[in-house]
Amino acid sequence: MSQHPLTPDQVVGIIQDAKQAHHAVVAASTTAAISAFMALAVPMVRPPMWQGATLFCAASALWHSQVLRGANQRYILADARKRALEGASQESLIYRVVEGVSPIQDPVQIAPQLSADPVAAAIQRKWEALKLYAQPLEPIRGFTFTRYQFVPNSELSADRFLKTGNDIKQVLGLKDEPLIGVEGGAIAVDVPNPQRTFCNFREYVGFESRSFADPLEVAVGLTLTGQLINLNLSDPDSPHILGGGKTGSGKSELVRAMLLSALYRFSPDALKVAVIDFKGVDFKDFAGSPHLGFPIANNAESVLDILRKLVQQMKDRYQAFQGIASNILEYNGMVDNPLPRWIVLIDEYAQMIAAVRGEYGEDGVKELDSLLNQIGRLARAAGIHLWIFTQKPLMRKPATPCGIDSTLKENLAARIALKVGDHHASQVIMDDSGAEKLLGKGDLLFNGQRLQSLYVSDSGVIKAAIARYATHVSHPPISPNLTSGQPPHHSNADRQGTLRDSHPPVPDFVNDMKPAQAGDFNDDFDGCDELSDRELEHLMKDYARRDPSEIPIPILRQAVAYYDVRLGITGQNRFIEMFWGIPKSGNSPRYDRARAAYKQAVSEE
Repeated sequence: MSQHPLTPDQVVGIIQDAKQAHHAVVAASTTAAISAFMALAVPMVRPPMWQGATLFCAASALWHSQVLRGANQRYILADARKRALEGASQESLIYRVVEGVSPIQDPVQIAPQLSADPVAAAIQRKWEALKLYAQPLEPIRGFTFTRYQFVPNSELSADRFLKTGNDIKQVLGLKDEPLIGVEGGAIAVDVPNPQRTFCNFREYVGFESRSFADPLEVAVGLTLTGQLINLNLSDPDSPHILGGGKTGSGKSELVRAMLLSALYRFSPDALKVAVIDFKGVDFKDFAGSPHLGFPIANNAESVLDILRKLVQQMKDRYQAFQGIASNILEYNGMVDNPLPRWIVLIDEYAQMIAAVRGEYGEDGVKELDSLLNQIGRLARAAGIHLWIFTQKPLMRKPATPCGIDSTLKENLAARIALKVGDHHASQVIMDDSGAEKLLGKGDLLFNGQRLQSLYVSDSGVIKAAIARYATHVSHPPISPNLTSGQPPHHSNADRQGTLRDSHPPVPDFVNDMKPAQAGDFNDDFDGCDELSDRELEHLMKDYARRDPSEIPIPILRQAVAYYDVRLGITGQNRFIEMFWGIPKSGNSPRYDRARAAYKQAVSEE
């Protein structure tokens, strides 16, 4: 590549073009910077004397464009600028040729003015000792902490500031490291307030009359500036919640406030709630609410029963949607009898897993996981939303058998982390650290945003919601079968034969009985004259839930005959599976008891 000397006029022209490009970039756009760089690339074939000046102008233009992109990326092209300066000789610097152009001083050599705020000034002084420089912004005082913001010098990586938590802790005399993050190109340091302010629920949430067609929104908490943040469960990106926090984090208070906000906004016709609370104390004030679709569950048997019914309800709804709608909001807008949405709240997830394992063994845990995963994967469009909260955010492993199932976690897209014990627990909830540095008592991270939860001051706030619907006539907790007008069928095919289930779902043959069939029942079987039609139906429904060894042989014999005569179902295995929901599964003690009862009933026919 040949080289030719430049005339003085050409040199001045190149430098003036570079100066214009430099100011254009500072004013507006990265595009102008790239164009300037390309325009200056041609003269780089000129003698080495001018290559340094050319590189400086181009790198300076790009550096200024990066200022507009935020603090995290500023230092990258600043390094290129420094390399360009190092490669240029003193004789080639443009400041000697063009009057009025002065070099840009290295920002690292400039210490910003200290803030008037003593806390911000202390942080700045500590950073200066670490060769970190940043310009302070106005602090923002919140309910629980004050956010001090600093714009770092352009050549400094944000990561260097984020690693100074322990240094700031020592300088300010804090109990724990403050949470440090990047917000809008500034470094934010959240320092606890000497006194916190509680956010009373009634100051931010009032009674509303939202309809079946409205999105299902619940209040999560307040931003630093007091803005109420709601979670839209109808959004495909956030239909289910995974949350966690240790004792003292404010987890139960958060969940109470979230649930109460839903009750304040939606009537019992538009919203149903299933509460699983193994502690049995945090949600007792909700016990009288007509929003409850089931009594509050606190044992393994009732948990499995509720989840089975909800999974079947989900299937019934999708069957009704076929051909007319793709989700519950569309369906409710097209029918005269809209369907309620469901919130399924599970507090103390680890305790629930332990209870089911203790009652039914690993087969019970497998069924529980299957039911929860079906709801997590499929129930959003059917209007069923899962909330899972735990004090012990751990993943399911041999060493932590009560941890969260990994498949279930993938389907719980909305994440709420309160204060946890360590960064490992934070990773389980948020897939990132940070929750271990929260302040407790409702200080939380919601999908990466720091909020303060609402505070339900007393049980009277909950009683007000219940009293509002005191005269409300609640519909049955499980909607009728949407296609036939009959109660939904409860599929038992996936139940584990080894479960010690003393209260299985109602068998299909009882649900399928119409009044006329019940009236004819006595005509088909001998020895039933002493029972009315309704008494017989009630007995069959009751005994189908019991252990096989507890069922009177006359009742069981009538059930066997009913399956044979009415349904055309014969054979020991099919009857046992349909009546008790027990598939044949090897050496199950419960299956053995059912087989013995069946043989006795058949032998006495």
